Amino acid sequence: MALQQLNLKLAPGVIAHWRALAAAEGLSVRDWLVSITAPTAAPAAGPAGGAALADRVAQLEALTAELAQTVAQLQAQGPPPRSPRPPPAAPPPVLIPADLPADGIETTALAQLLGLRRGTLNARIARLGGPAPGLVVDGWRCLGQRTPDRGGPPRALWVPAAT
Repeated sequence: MALQQLNLKLAPGVIAHWRALAAAEGLSVRDWLVSITAPTAAPAAGPAGGAALADRVAQLEALTAELAQTVAQLQAQGPPPRSPRPPPAAPPPVLIPADLPADGIETTALAQLLGLRRGTLNARIARLGGPAPGLVVDGWRCLGQRTPDRGGPPRALWVPAAT
């Protein structure tokens, strides 16, 4: 039988009285209310789960023992073999401009060539320790820094790492 919930707001004294009457008969308050309001309808499962409770507990204990035995067998076999990892993907090809100056290109031009924002590339270079000679980033090697002919702060020069 499908049950429906009923919410009652009662004085604490009434609730205490109902609990005492239900406990005297060995029933829950719900089962006691059902027994006094509908004497022909018995509680669905009876107090504390009814007669089928012992059978259900025995069935659960048997399933738990079977599960524990299966776990013990799996632990005795050891961990399952790992599948081999795929080889790492090849790095993207280094795009070398046809008109590459002999002394390399500046970081701004390298960022444009790689399709990155200048700030993104500068942050990546900074995390690697700055534009030091020999530093390789995305297939480009730093030659060092030089002050441009037009003046200003020193700028890093980059050439393809393969050269």
